[in-house]
Amino acid sequence: MREVDVRHPVEGDLLGRHFTVTGLSTAFEGTVAWHLEDERGTRLQEGSFQGGSMGVFAEFSGEVTLDAAISRPMPATLVVYGDNPALPDGESPGISTNRVPVVLVPGMQGFVLHDVERGDTLSRIARDGDHGPSSVAAIVAANPGLIEDPDHIEVGWQLRVPLLS
Repeated sequence: MREVDVRHPVEGDLLGRHFTVTGLSTAFEGTVAWHLEDERGTRLQEGSFQGGSMGVFAEFSGEVTLDAAISRPMPATLVVYGDNPALPDGESPGISTNRVPVVLVPGMQGFVLHDVERGDTLSRIARDGDHGPSSVAAIVAANPGLIEDPDHIEVGWQLRVPLLS
């Protein structure tokens, strides 16, 4: 396995219960492996995609369905790499490892952008928006680095508001 170039998801993407991982790669055996890690580096879920065998392939694509145990919005890292069980010690998890920071939002059906206006609160945005149902936890998780305190948002901020089923 040589280069593994992840094209989707990209850094910061919001991922619902079902999502697709795509990219480009070359390989001998053609297996691209992946796992999701939480903020502590604990593996939440793992799997692999078969992209070809005994030759070179250019594209890979695979569907992921989050385990039911992943039930709350959270930051995570999607780790994608060439799976090679013959690797010498010290080359873990695999060849050409790519780490993509993402936000998992189980139950998300999409998201909208909301421009914070005077009088807005996260609970009001989650409850009363014209966009559909959301939650404060989902909005906070969907906006890492922006919302540090759920009780403090500022006029003019543009928030990603996950739409929950």
